[in-house]
Order: sequence, then structure tokens, then C-alpha cells
Amino acid sequence: MRRANDMVFAYSRQAQRQGWQDAGGAASALFLTLPATPERCAQQLTLIAFWDPARADPPAPNEDVFIGMAVESQNCKEAG
Repeated sequence: MRRANDMVFAYSRQAQRQGWQDAGGAASALFLTLPATPERCAQQLTLIAFWDPARADPPAPNEDVFIGMAVESQNCKEAG
């Protein structure tokens, strides 16, 4: 899990170099935002490290885990 968390933080640093801004997070989840411009809506990037939810116990530091990423548009206005 430690290695996956390190990768999530590395992805976060890369996103920040491309204009994304830190928007918080906790444990193994980070949130970043990309402000709106006249050409596009604001966006939120979610980076998360997680393990099989069927497991009752957290994985050991070197066990396999997953990294998830999602980008969602925020505060969009309908063109009209």
C-alpha cells in the first residue's frame, strides 16, 4: 500500500505541474481541481489507492493494491 500511495503522490505532483491545484484529501485519496476558463468547465481530479473491498484487513506494505483516477467536470453551465 505504501508504494501505491507514493505513486498517487507522484501523479499528484505531475498534475500540479500541469496546472491542477491541491483541493485536499485524506488517507489514500487526493483531490485536485483545474479552474474553469472561458473555453472549459472547472474539473476535479480524484486519485485514490485502494485494495479489494472484499478483504476485511488492510494489505501488508508490499501486497498488490489498485490505483484509481477520475476526472469530473464541475460547475458547468448549459450553452443556450
